Amino acid sequence: ASSKSSSSVTTGIISGRTYAIISRHSGKALDVRDNSSSNGAIIQQWSYGGSANQLWTVTQLSGNTYKIINNSSGKSLDVSGVSNNNGAAIQQWDFSNGTNQNWIISDLGNGYVKVIAKNSNKSLDVKDVSSADGTAIQQWDYSGGTNQQWQFQIK
Repeated sequence: ASSKSSSSVTTGIISGRTYAIISRHSGKALDVRDNSSSNGAIIQQWSYGGSANQLWTVTQLSGNTYKIINNSSGKSLDVSGVSNNNGAAIQQWDFSNGTNQNWIISDLGNGYVKVIAKNSNKSLDVKDVSSADGTAIQQWDYSGGTNQQWQFQIK
């Protein structure tokens, strides 16, 4: 029965696999700005080109909670300052298993998921519903907008 738990089967996420994380509204990938390896580097969207700063290893922590680690820098997807505020920046940081680095991935039933920060209960969100390369990723209350829906494409 556990092999059919709602977390792994419904999201389709396979722990330990590498993914491109693609925004539904723009078709662009989560990307570490300037391929930086520094703590605090901004996460943005950018046209997918297959480089390591656009690839993320997703590892299950428990249930439907995951850590999301960048393949280039080895750093975690992270809510800046452990903020609970709408508009807080999404950055990369050394993984310390903080709740701002724990992500709840929930299937939306349409090939997409929502990705919610455990610390704030807010969604990964493409700022201003922009389709432009270089647009920052932030957290925001989940409203079901396509800029808050993500496809995890196995690589």
